[in-house]
Amino acid sequence: SGVDVLREAITGVDQVKADLAGRRVPHNANIPLGCMIEVPGAVEMAPELAALCQFFSIGTNDLIQYCLAVDRTNERTAHLYDSGHPAVLRMLKRTLEAARKAGIGCSICGEMAGDPALIELLVGMGFEELSMSSVSLPGVRAEIAALKLPVAKRFASKALRAQSASDVTALLAEPALDFPPVPSVA
Repeated sequence: SGVDVLREAITGVDQVKADLAGRRVPHNANIPLGCMIEVPGAVEMAPELAALCQFFSIGTNDLIQYCLAVDRTNERTAHLYDSGHPAVLRMLKRTLEAARKAGIGCSICGEMAGDPALIELLVGMGFEELSMSSVSLPGVRAEIAALKLPVAKRFASKALRAQSASDVTALLAEPALDFPPVPSVA
């Protein structure tokens, strides 16, 4: 959730590597260290976290749950859990931008990454690495093969400007259209 926790983890990893080296145990001393971005606090601290690690992986299941304060396993509140909520989409985009600015990779995992209905949106936002269960691979692969990147980018831009989850849901329900270019803001 923040720099102190990451520094503590880095120290722990460094201590284990030093111990292994001291005992001459063969090991990879250059293991990439990354952050799971799963809480809004980590999104807000993404630029600082990115400066200390080699990659991000956004855990969408928990991030959505904590962002929207919804227990997805509670039948009374589960209907409020929404992958397309604009706050969620904007958090994903900000995290990806922080990673890119720091020159590190940023993957997305969780149910969102394996949902074929969301692939055009995620790819259009700029995600290049998706982690999902093997059961989701055929549908996601087909979606990726069928999409046109310029169209996906325009679609994502439109979704990121949405004011409500229902607006995003309506966009997702539209057939894949060639959205007109988004006017640039000077």
